[in-house]
Amino acid sequence: MVNRTVSEDPPHRLTNRIVFESLHSLTVDPHGLEHLGLENYPLDDTVQHALKLCQHRHSKINSQMDSVSHQAIYLNLMERIVREASLWLDQEGAIIDPNDGTEYAQSSPRFAAPAAILLYYDRIADLEDKVYACMDHCTSALAHGEAEAPDFWMRELMTAFFCLKSRAPESKIQRWSAHLISVDSEKTYWKVCSRGIDIKTLHNWVVYSSAGEWMRHQAGLGPSDSSIPDEPFLWGRKFFDHYMDAQRFHFTSDGMYRDPGAPVTYDYATRLQIATALKFGYDGHLRADLDELLRRGGLTMLLYMGPDGQCPYGGRSNQFNFNEAIIAALCEVEASRYKESDPFLAGVFRRQAAKSAAMIAEWVTADDPARYCKHWFSLDDNFGADEYAKLSCYGLLTASFLGLAILFADEEIVETICPAETGGYVLESDPSFHKVFASCGGTQVQLDTRADLKYDATGLGRFARQGVPIALGLNMPMAPQPHYHLPAQYLHDRAVAIGPSWQDGNGEWISLANLSEELEMNTVVAEESGAQVKWSVIYRSQRHQATVTEKYRLTDSELNIRASILLDSMIKPRMKFSVPLLATDGRNQSITKSGVKELTLTFCDSVLRVLYNARLQASLVDEHCANRNGIYQTLHIACEQPEVDVTLQLLSL
Repeated sequence: MVNRTVSEDPPHRLTNRIVFESLHSLTVDPHGLEHLGLENYPLDDTVQHALKLCQHRHSKINSQMDSVSHQAIYLNLMERIVREASLWLDQEGAIIDPNDGTEYAQSSPRFAAPAAILLYYDRIADLEDKVYACMDHCTSALAHGEAEAPDFWMRELMTAFFCLKSRAPESKIQRWSAHLISVDSEKTYWKVCSRGIDIKTLHNWVVYSSAGEWMRHQAGLGPSDSSIPDEPFLWGRKFFDHYMDAQRFHFTSDGMYRDPGAPVTYDYATRLQIATALKFGYDGHLRADLDELLRRGGLTMLLYMGPDGQCPYGGRSNQFNFNEAIIAALCEVEASRYKESDPFLAGVFRRQAAKSAAMIAEWVTADDPARYCKHWFSLDDNFGADEYAKLSCYGLLTASFLGLAILFADEEIVETICPAETGGYVLESDPSFHKVFASCGGTQVQLDTRADLKYDATGLGRFARQGVPIALGLNMPMAPQPHYHLPAQYLHDRAVAIGPSWQDGNGEWISLANLSEELEMNTVVAEESGAQVKWSVIYRSQRHQATVTEKYRLTDSELNIRASILLDSMIKPRMKFSVPLLATDGRNQSITKSGVKELTLTFCDSVLRVLYNARLQASLVDEHCANRNGIYQTLHIACEQPEVDVTLQLLSL
């Protein structure tokens, strides 16, 4: 059993101060990026509209919302994770994954960094020797080419070094320094040009290593020209400038970072590494461009976050708790950006940081072991986990990112209402991400209009309301052949989302959820207000000679959908409309009650109601399916006509 007691918050530590003298704020003035082929920020009007609604609601409640220390919240969550992980440390100082019994990838430095931050804030003093042992192991392994996935190690170890350099014995500091100085970046890291890789094809790995190299530069932990006989190896500032130059071209005009396949997680995860370098004083010729890309990405991020602080779905590495920890850290960065120039906007980011931290608290503070993903199934089964998503690596990553949130947090900034709580807008992402978000009150929907079917499904994949369990209305769709682990009985060759299927002229059933690359689509917004949001999405499939139109109306607790199918053959197809219904999240069970023209699903203290016309035939499919959050049945609402009208409601009891 893990000792779950957390330390008291030392009041002399939890004050508003710059943790390291080298931390810098980012700029507020827009900067043109035409030289990168990017237009001016395309979402300015949407952002301003959303912020006006936030100001209106904030003025009505007329209260200061920030009454607790963000640093204390982050520290408590981190300590819960780090104390548990300290039991995984072997005699050599390596973190051994409790499930597969090996030191996996970058797990060890992901212990060192948050543990060092906790020590810096006078926590976990009883684990101090373990933290030093881990630093001994990690710095030696990186220096001697023994690190797995070494590109991720330097940023973690430099974070730890900055926190420990005024605390650890001098002999330890000298040992760690000697090891870090000796790291030849292009011989050590895996994703570098010296290994024959085109710099234009490098993505998030090299952003992590570049951030670490800049922090190494700030600490002066690299070779001097006189310390080695030959040409000094590429490190620090020169490494960052060389490799980050090409990374600017992986961004969209709205500031989102495109990793291969455009998984949403790798937008904000990668931006945080860049933000860390800039906060730690990067001042080279790329700073203005990177600063502007972060400014745009931060504003876009406010618009796509869920009502309880949850991140969007989409692609690999999704639904892990480290996602919201990243958002908390990025929002603390952006809050400090606007502290002087726009206190209200600074408070908006501050509020979003708090909501995202609160989103994961239930899972992180759960009974042993702490949860690293958003469900309650046994962690031994790797339910919902990508193949590389080991408990040690991804569990500790949550603590690592919360550590950055602590370092970047400014406790003087007062929270204000954020767009996730007020809504009143539709956001259509850059086409490379193919996402549509709509928010009204504390309710949000998310669509994927051309899904990566290895992870998601096309159509409506999220219906979420503030205070309602995320799995109830649906937090993500079901992929036909998911590239993450699920028990065999839940693997099927079909995708499932909230949306229509139709029968073609040959009698074959075609599901919108199963279509992707072949689709052309268009979004039309009809109304954006605090009371309701109305929009349509029109899909065109040339292969199936079909046009699918979905008209949506969203209020603060209700979503109405009118779906219609038009075939080029002029045949009026039969339709059915699918709604996944949560059976269990691994701990709690739902209760289903059917009526003449509605179905009610009760789960914990909340209800999902599905309303439809009495003339329609509704039936539950016996076969279950699953996503990363839970196990579901599917409700099919059948219609002899090529149009159906369905209303979904999310209610708290």
